[in-house]
Formats: sequence, C-alpha cells, structure tokens
Amino acid sequence: MFLKTITLSFCVALYFLQCQGGPPDDVQRNTIGRIVGDLYVPNTPLTYEEFLTIFNQVKQATNAAGELSSLVDLERSIAASTIKVKDAIACAQSIFGDDEATDLVERFCHENRSRIFGTIEFRQLVDIIHVVKQTMQKDLNIDTAVQIKDEIIKRMYPCGSYSDTVTTIIENLEF
Repeated sequence: MFLKTITLSFCVALYFLQCQGGPPDDVQRNTIGRIVGDLYVPNTPLTYEEFLTIFNQVKQATNAAGELSSLVDLERSIAASTIKVKDAIACAQSIFGDDEATDLVERFCHENRSRIFGTIEFRQLVDIIHVVKQTMQKDLNIDTAVQIKDEIIKRMYPCGSYSDTVTTIIENLEF
C-alpha cells in the first residue's frame, strides 16, 4: 500500500512538472519575432493596448498560456496599490525630467512614506506630484494620476524597442 501511494505521488508530481512552461523553442521564437516585427513601428513606443494586441496574437499563434489584465483593470489595480518610494521617485524623474522637481518629490515621499515598508499610497503620490507641479509652475493641464499610471505601466511592461517587446512577451507567457 505504501509503495502505491509513493508511486501515485511521483506520477502526480511528474504530471505537474510537465505542465510547467519553459522557454520558447526556436519555432516559437521565430513566430514571436515575426509577429512583433510585423506590428512594431521603430522609434515609436507601444501603448499598452497595442502591446496587448501583439501579446494576444503571439499567444494564439504559439499556443502559449498566460494572461494580461485589460487596461482598465490594470489602472484600477495601480490606483489601489502602494508604491515603493524608489519607484515613485523614478516615476517623478520620468514625468519631470528635472532634478530639482525630482528632489522635491523625493523629500515629500520620504516624509509621507510608510515607516515600516518604505512605500507610499498611489493617491499620496498623485497629490505630491501635483503639489510639485504647482510649486515648479509645470504644466497642470495633464492629469497627474494618468501620467503616473502610464509611467508605472511602462515600467511593468517595457516596450520601448523591438527587443524589449519580444522579451516582455516571452516573460509573460508560458510555452
């Protein structure tokens, strides 16, 4: 009886190990490269919706498994999240491109961060960046929350180049 239990456990473990995705094979890599190459426009970063379209085409063509959230769900998730202070500062650097403004954001983030985890609420980050925009007399016509969400999505799913796009797709699919 003990031997049957061990054998059954081994078979179940083997079955689950076979179900785990690995890296794509050469045919799948060529398919990914072809699809991305057909849809990617050089020197033009992809929007998340464009990336999602390419991702789903690759997924279907390679019979891979994996899911990405819709833009609405992803933005909702980001708005409800806490952000590491270092990521918040990197976001500010991308938005402002100005060391003086980024230094102000960093100071405010450190004042408002969670003492235990070194994080800041999304809403607090929006308020901080908006205050810095007012202080530095930057463009206030652009919705700060939308800007931050865009920056976070760009960091989560880098698609600034052809190779970034291929790598991001491979990292998010199981072959």
